[in-house]
Amino acid sequence: FLFSGSLLHSLYSVAQVVPFFPIDDVYMGMLMKALGISPVRHGGFQTFDVRQQDRENVCVHKGNLLIHQRLPPQILKMWKGINNPLLTC
Repeated sequence: FLFSGSLLHSLYSVAQVVPFFPIDDVYMGMLMKALGISPVRHGGFQTFDVRQQDRENVCVHKGNLLIHQRLPPQILKMWKGINNPLLTC
């Protein structure tokens, strides 16, 4: 999850009254619910990966903030490709 720094004080305050839950995603949801805030999906988070045929396509990943299941050499290759000034998508 990603949230604005302006939300931090409110999260801290509500965490003082919402009972702790040991799974971070669940607890964050509990805090957000207590604040009346609904999460918004962002397409830049590819938590379940992309189609197999698109895994090496730099243009598919250009707008991503997060991807999983990549080895360090794959990440470096993707980073170089995304930052290539000659890249056209």
